Amino acid sequence: FVGSPNNAITFAFTDTNGNFSASVLPDQWQIDLSDFSLAQAGYLRPQNKPQIDATGGNVTGVNIQLAKETALVYGTLKNDTNAPLAGISIFGNDSSDQHQANATTDGNGNYTMGVTADTWFIGPDNQNPGLAGYLVQGTNVTLAGGQSVQVNFVAQRSTAHLLGRVTNADAGGSPVSGLTILAVPQNGGSGTSADTAGDGSFDLGVFGGSW
Repeated sequence: FVGSPNNAITFAFTDTNGNFSASVLPDQWQIDLSDFSLAQAGYLRPQNKPQIDATGGNVTGVNIQLAKETALVYGTLKNDTNAPLAGISIFGNDSSDQHQANATTDGNGNYTMGVTADTWFIGPDNQNPGLAGYLVQGTNVTLAGGQSVQVNFVAQRSTAHLLGRVTNADAGGSPVSGLTILAVPQNGGSGTSADTAGDGSFDLGVFGGSW
């Protein structure tokens, strides 16, 4: 679909030659591709969504380059009691930040993700409500063309908390709200985040270790 900053959207479909046409109003537009359709066809989406300036009228020659899936990452997402976690998005980014892949775990916690021959960072969406109270570490995986690699994830329950408050020293210690605080394990991996509340306080659920 094609969307604008003014919350207007329209839809278009490619024909057998890959051509598409969308009727829009004069505005700035962003093209977003259907993950489902791309997965069905075996292609990956570009990380940067194409930006179109149609304030001056018709725009032609908008070309979107897609990468063909040539390798496979598969595995499971389970919690620390070996129970499967279903309906959780798994995301992948290649080493050059050019392409993005994604998959969703099924009822048994299984997922399958098509990628390209490259080094990919793979990890679950820690913002998914299904992972509330859990932390999951993402990982890098290197694949050759035609290769399949198994990557299993274990969601660990939060066993500790990092509590604090952010204030503005130049404004008499007034609270700073809406600031994202990120904690990353010292030995590497995915972090966890929280936004400061109205009084500047934050609460990060973590597990034992150095952060």
